[in-house]
Amino acid sequence: MFIVSFPYAVLQGGYWAVAAMVIVAYICCYTGKILVQCLYHVEPDGTRRRVRHSYVEVGGGVCHYDC
Repeated sequence: MFIVSFPYAVLQGGYWAVAAMVIVAYICCYTGKILVQCLYHVEPDGTRRRVRHSYVEVGGGVCHYDC
C-alpha cells in the first residue's frame, strides 16, 4: 500500500512529506539496531554472546537497567 499511497502523500504534504518519511524510516532503522544490540552481551575479549532470546526479555532488561 505504501507505493500506491506515496503520490497522494506527496500531493498533500509536498516535499516535506518526503523528508518526514525519510526521517521516520531512519529513526525506525536506528531503534531496530539498538534492539538487536540489546539481545547480545559483549565479552571482554570482544566476542558477542546472546543473553536474551526475545524482545520481552529486552524490555525486562531495560526496565531493570540491565542492557
